[in-house]
Amino acid sequence: MTIAQTILEQIGGNKFIAMTGASHFIDDGNTLRMNLAKNMSKANRLYITLDFDDTYTMHFFYYRPVGWKVDHKKRAVTKRPEIMKDVYKISGVYFDQLQDIFTQVTGMDTHL
Repeated sequence: MTIAQTILEQIGGNKFIAMTGASHFIDDGNTLRMNLAKNMSKANRLYITLDFDDTYTMHFFYYRPVGWKVDHKKRAVTKRPEIMKDVYKISGVYFDQLQDIFTQVTGMDTHL
């Protein structure tokens, strides 16, 4: 198993995916990246990183990529800037705290 697969299992595995609607999981070495469904924190991305001391860092943030805004009335197209806003970041999280912190930040349960 890779580190990212282990992180996913520790946060709840398939039950976590079904309960939260998380998607687009990416294995990035010692980090599990994912997209989040709408939640009370407004975060739409979560990175969980394994640190050198066998604890985790959880980084919840809002991300909107560069895009184009079309104004049909003015017949104009403008470039929409990229936005990245930190919502919540915590380090020193043990594996058995991952689900509780996720629920506290997002308001979504990770299991039945």
